[in-house]
Amino acid sequence: MSNYLFAYDNFSETERAIPVDDVICVFPVIGFNKGEQTCDIYHKQLSSTITENDQTTYYLTRTRLFIKKYSGTVENWAAEVSEAVAKAIASPNSRIEFKSREPGATLDIRQPYPEQL
Repeated sequence: MSNYLFAYDNFSETERAIPVDDVICVFPVIGFNKGEQTCDIYHKQLSSTITENDQTTYYLTRTRLFIKKYSGTVENWAAEVSEAVAKAIASPNSRIEFKSREPGATLDIRQPYPEQL
C-alpha cells in the first residue's frame, strides 16, 4: 500500500492525497507575496511530452503547495511540509492529515505540477 499525506485544498474545496513514497525533496519557492508562501514536493516519477519537432521532453513530477494568510517565512513553510511528509513516510498505512500550524491559513494544492528537466 502506498503512503499518502492528506490535505484539504481550499481552492478546489476537496481533500487531496499527496503520494509520499517517491519524494525526492521538499523545496521552498522564493519570490511570492508577503503572506503567501509556496513550496514544492518533488517526486521520482517522470512524465514526458513530445514536442512539435518530435523531441521528447522529460519532467519531474511535483506537487506545489501554496499557503495564504501565512505569517511565517518560506523556510518555515517548507519545514512544516517536510515534517508532515516525514511523518507520513514513518507511519505506513496510516491516515496522516496535514494542516498548517497557522490559524486561518488557506491551502491551494496543484498536482501534478510538471517541472522540465
